[in-house]
Amino acid sequence: MFKRRVLIISLLVLGILASACGGGTTGGAGSADAVQADTDIQEVDAVSAAAVEEEPAAEDTSEGSEESESAEEIPVTGAEIQHQVFPDTFMLASLQRVIDCNTGRRAANEADPIVAPECDQWDLNRYERPLDNGDGYMAAVDILTTELGQDEDWLYAQISFFKLGEDAPVLNGSYALEIDLNLDARGDLIVLVNNPAAMEPGEWGVAGVQVWQDTNEDIGAQTAVLPDGGTAGDGFETLLFDAGKGEDPDLAWARVNPENPNVVELSFKKSLLGGQGVFAWWSWASAEPFDLAAFDYDDTYGEDGLTGLDNTCAWMFGQAPIEMPNICHAIVVPTAEPGRRGGGDSCSPPPGGCPPQHIWIETECACILYN
Repeated sequence: MFKRRVLIISLLVLGILASACGGGTTGGAGSADAVQADTDIQEVDAVSAAAVEEEPAAEDTSEGSEESESAEEIPVTGAEIQHQVFPDTFMLASLQRVIDCNTGRRAANEADPIVAPECDQWDLNRYERPLDNGDGYMAAVDILTTELGQDEDWLYAQISFFKLGEDAPVLNGSYALEIDLNLDARGDLIVLVNNPAAMEPGEWGVAGVQVWQDTNEDIGAQTAVLPDGGTAGDGFETLLFDAGKGEDPDLAWARVNPENPNVVELSFKKSLLGGQGVFAWWSWASAEPFDLAAFDYDDTYGEDGLTGLDNTCAWMFGQAPIEMPNICHAIVVPTAEPGRRGGGDSCSPPPGGCPPQHIWIETECACILYN
């Protein structure tokens, strides 16, 4: 019995050794299957690696698509701005007309333009320079009057210009209303339009319309209105509204008057002033875009450094005028013809009396303009 068990165990050991030796020394079908399986694994790994390498590219494509969608959502033109409210028609407010010096009268009579010294006072930041560098007359920069109007929600400004000959001037300059909220002769806000002649004729629009603010109150430098030796601050540094872009797309508008092509109109919401009903104002016209960082100009530019520029003196809205360095005062207006006074040879007031804001001065034989 014992011998039989030994024989069986011996046979099993020999079988195991034979199997082990055969697997290590022969190629056989089993070995081929193993190689094929190993090749398949390598191919799968290679495909997986390629897939892994391609995944970042797929992610980049996805991110780029998201960026494109975001860019499309940002409005890039004024055409996408949806306006809700529009200004109405200008209605003159009581005692809100300033009459400026008229340099164009002499040009209309083919006389050389002459600017009265009282009309152009650089040291008071007052300009009457509707002339180019060659002293040629520029009607589209010669302010004649500026008027303020209002309704329940809007304030309006009408700035009229000299008409030389039969044709109205092409109002392709820059035009503005500067606003002083605390009556210190320093502008706090400016509402402007660039090249209103390019707008739809007679229609309120926002193209070229801007509203700027002096938030750090450095306009005028040390001394308001008066020159401070080139020590100006940064002027109007904060842009509140730009052609419909801003917190309120309907904040400010402009147009050329539909009935009078010599007139630029500006309109802005009363909310711009924060409910303030008393303020000072004055208007501007420039052949070139305003250098808003240089306000006040007499703090930045020399006396002979500016041409193609006109502005008015200051006036009050909401109360009687108070003394300010740029408030309107009486000045003598140059007459239409060289060597003659406004009253003519008889030296009498014109028919119907002097125009608004003028008084008759016998010694001058002329209407005197409060400007």
